[in-house]
Amino acid sequence: MKILLTFMLTIVSVLSYSQDTISIYYNSHWQRVYNKAEANFRRNYIKEGKLWHAFDYNKSGQLLKEGRYKSRKFEKQIGDFVYYHVNGQLRKKESFDDKGNLSGSFVEYYSDGSLSGEGSYVNGSLNGICNFYFKNGQQSAKVTYKNGKIKEEDYWNNDGRQLVGKEKEGANKMPSFPGGIANLYEFLRNNINYPEQAKNQGISGRVIVNFVVGTEGSISDAYIIKPLNKYLDTEALRLVNIMPKWEPGVQYNRRVQVSYNLPIRFTL
Repeated sequence: MKILLTFMLTIVSVLSYSQDTISIYYNSHWQRVYNKAEANFRRNYIKEGKLWHAFDYNKSGQLLKEGRYKSRKFEKQIGDFVYYHVNGQLRKKESFDDKGNLSGSFVEYYSDGSLSGEGSYVNGSLNGICNFYFKNGQQSAKVTYKNGKIKEEDYWNNDGRQLVGKEKEGANKMPSFPGGIANLYEFLRNNINYPEQAKNQGISGRVIVNFVVGTEGSISDAYIIKPLNKYLDTEALRLVNIMPKWEPGVQYNRRVQVSYNLPIRFTL
């Protein structure tokens, strides 16, 4: 009887533990940190059957994302995911199949609650008609996909005028430095200050910096994703942070915020 009671208590204990909420913390670039004071984001998660249900919050406690993962590595998303703007408004809803591929319909909203886009995925690729809108409600794009490839596309400006001919080429583009890539390299050459500490040690090589180009072309949130040397890393960040405004990225004929990786080479 004592053995049976111990066994039952063990089962209850395990079940109770599986329902406990666990919290982990991340910095501003979603890198894991172990000091809560250094965290910009918090992920709470619990075990639900074979899946892990996660809730992501910002520093102010606002829910940003909610959904389920295959494991505690949080790599493969399963089922419905919901995303929120920092003001609490719904930002996006999408779904993933059992293999972790985007599947079914998606819908996106601006922070004021107005519709931003809608469409569908099959096996991780866009399929069928996808519609996108400006904040004023005017449609910006109607794109028909088949297995992720564009079959038909139409674009409009926010005043309702449809783009024709070569105008469509500007409806989707990556952000760019003023004057193009040659001007970017010239800017880096003219403004680089090779740190004496690195020069004296004969250190050269490449640093890769990630930053965000905003919808107005401003540069923000720069950080090192491939370091080389602390002095060269610091100089690479300085160069990025003094860059002029870029030409913003455009997607579906709307200006969008884009994360950009820039390699900066230091040569003695």
